[in-house]
Amino acid sequence: PQFTCEFLTVFRLFTTSGNLLGLLLENFHRYKTEGAKNTDPADKAQKLKVFNILKAWLLIDKTDFVRDGLLASNLWIFLDNCKKAAWLEKWVRMIEKLLEQPIDTAKFLSLGTIDSISDLFVDEYPAPEVVWYLTKDTLKYSLLTLHPVELARQITLIEHSCFATMRLFDIIINKGEAVTKLREFQDRYSLWLRRSVVETKNLEERTAMLRNVFHMLKSLYDVKNFSGLMAVYNVLQSAELYR
Repeated sequence: PQFTCEFLTVFRLFTTSGNLLGLLLENFHRYKTEGAKNTDPADKAQKLKVFNILKAWLLIDKTDFVRDGLLASNLWIFLDNCKKAAWLEKWVRMIEKLLEQPIDTAKFLSLGTIDSISDLFVDEYPAPEVVWYLTKDTLKYSLLTLHPVELARQITLIEHSCFATMRLFDIIINKGEAVTKLREFQDRYSLWLRRSVVETKNLEERTAMLRNVFHMLKSLYDVKNFSGLMAVYNVLQSAELYR
């Protein structure tokens, strides 16, 4: 029982949600349920273990049942059948309540029920004013002309949209569409930063660019974007900048 949460986090590595639910229901029906008086205490304990696992499953990652209509339907049928046993009514109501609870906004985004990441912030906080530096042309900017604070903000917004669609399981196995999208985005802007510094022939401009990179690090730290902070820090540690 002490490893239930860990198991429910990684079980998708070796089976599917449908198979897991099927095994749980099979284990539940292995023991007879006639009534509170006629049911063996050991059988009750085994059945309650199944309900405890279902409860933990719904608390850890309910999106399995939101994504898979058949999975949710099978669980609802199982709960309806369990209502015949009076001693299980409390447990059935608990699982039903968890199923009916709305999922959090970030996970709804991963299910495609929110159009864009901007919907998460509507009427919540006013948008900060864009920080311009030497240019106000969104199509003509560089590490020198665009303010490092604004660069850090834009990086954070894009990376937030990736993290909002990640599931805990994706982070553990370091795979998934959102993880790949985040990694590719970080590779692109890391390459852009390295090229901007290395391809600058003027020493003064190169010094100014490095100063802006350090300013970006501070801005990323201020907004608590530690993923972006490490990506930019790795740019400073790259072989291109050491040559």
